[in-house]
Amino acid sequence: MALEDTSSKGTMPSSPSHDVNLNSIPDIFLKENLNLQHAPTFGQVFPDILQSPSGEERRRTGRLLQEQLSHYLDIVEVKIAQQVSQKSAAFFHAMTSQDAIMTEMQEAAKKVKALRTSLRALNETVVVDTFRVLRYAQRRQNFEEVLDKLRLMATVHKTQPMLQLLLGTQDYVAALDLIGTTQEILTQELIGVHCFKHLPMQLNEMEKLIDKMLTTEFERYATTDLNRPLCDVLKETDSVCAEEDKLVCIVMGLLRMKNFSFVDAYKDEALVTIKAIIKQLVIEFIASSDAELCLTGAGEEAQSLTIGEWIALLAKVKVALLTVLQRIHAVTHIMRQTTDAAAGGCCKARSDQSTGVKATQETAVNLIDSEAFLTASDQSQVHEKLDELLTAVCHYCHERCANLVSQQSLEKSVATAEEISQLSSLVDDFAQGCESICGVAIVPLKVAVKVQASRFANRFHTERKQKLAILLDTERWRQVDIPNEFQKIIDRICDNKEFCGAGSAANITTALTNGHAQANPVLLVESKPYTL
Repeated sequence: MALEDTSSKGTMPSSPSHDVNLNSIPDIFLKENLNLQHAPTFGQVFPDILQSPSGEERRRTGRLLQEQLSHYLDIVEVKIAQQVSQKSAAFFHAMTSQDAIMTEMQEAAKKVKALRTSLRALNETVVVDTFRVLRYAQRRQNFEEVLDKLRLMATVHKTQPMLQLLLGTQDYVAALDLIGTTQEILTQELIGVHCFKHLPMQLNEMEKLIDKMLTTEFERYATTDLNRPLCDVLKETDSVCAEEDKLVCIVMGLLRMKNFSFVDAYKDEALVTIKAIIKQLVIEFIASSDAELCLTGAGEEAQSLTIGEWIALLAKVKVALLTVLQRIHAVTHIMRQTTDAAAGGCCKARSDQSTGVKATQETAVNLIDSEAFLTASDQSQVHEKLDELLTAVCHYCHERCANLVSQQSLEKSVATAEEISQLSSLVDDFAQGCESICGVAIVPLKVAVKVQASRFANRFHTERKQKLAILLDTERWRQVDIPNEFQKIIDRICDNKEFCGAGSAANITTALTNGHAQANPVLLVESKPYTL
């Protein structure tokens, strides 16, 4: 412990006997722990006590040690007395003020007790009930949330039966919307629910299955629609497009799946159908013909058809192909309307005046109550593919019609003027029908007609030249004088670049009849003499 020097403070007088110093006390006596059982410590406290040889010296050493320890004790007592004398005033003041402090503490304890009683009463009457109401409100909210989750889980649990029901009614768009909504609920509202851990994978598989179903249904529909029996007139007695509602449902589902390849699939099926129709018509034409004809491996070309037979076959093919193109145009029109409805646009009915097909079908597109899910870019892409489909199909029809007969057979027989006229009229009607459907001029068949017309003209001129050459070779020639009126006619033609009128022709005839016309030995044409 630290002791202060009290030479200038306290009640004790300052004298040499009271000047004590703690430095004279060994440090070992000032330690908190003084363990005499420890040998080194014991040796420091009792030095040389065990080394004395005789008992007298040991007793003398013990007395000296006792006096020394007594001296150390006196020093400590003096220091304690000094400290007590210095702190006595504060000690006695604390003792005298203890009663007042105890009184204040008792009053404070009473106030604290009263405050605690008030707080306890307030807690029991106000706080507890209020917190109980809040806790019940929170519990009610939690129960409502749990109930909503359970209802949502029950609804999600009914997803698969509902999907089967929607697919049974061919409502593919609603089925796909249900799958998308369920997947969104599972990822946002019911995440971590153990009983639904396999449902997302099942929904993905169901979505893929619906995609395959839609593709298969569309291919089956396209095959059935394009291979319906053909009528002999352009206006079919039945509906141009069969099962429009079914087509709209299938196309809407494919658009919902972003599967735009159905347009290409329909184009391929249309080309196959056109090829089969032409082949069938060629076979029927050959069967009804007396001539022995043969087909190529593709069955689209008759090697020995004449121009007349080609025209007769082309007339039948034109009626059949325009009927098929009319069906294709009606189907693509419904596809376009369905695409517009899927993109949020309104479909307007329009009529096709050239083929007589009134596309006034409001179609079943308006019956589908679904939000727009197709973007403007997707809509434009589908429209472009539909336009390309119509153009490709019409172009394919013209190519197949132009290739109905081989070039070798056409070279053997040359068309007459009447046949060229019939062929031209037939091709113009077919070209106009195709152009009204696809909106683009198609040229392959027209080129084939132009080739035949060119051959007819060349053959006509060749025959006339040959006849004229034969006449010139068999005719015996002699030079004659040219009337002056002939020279005037040639001069007038060269000057005015036109033939003479009826009056000049009458004057020439009169002059030749009367025999008074002057004659020249040669005829001058642009100053060049010609002998007749």
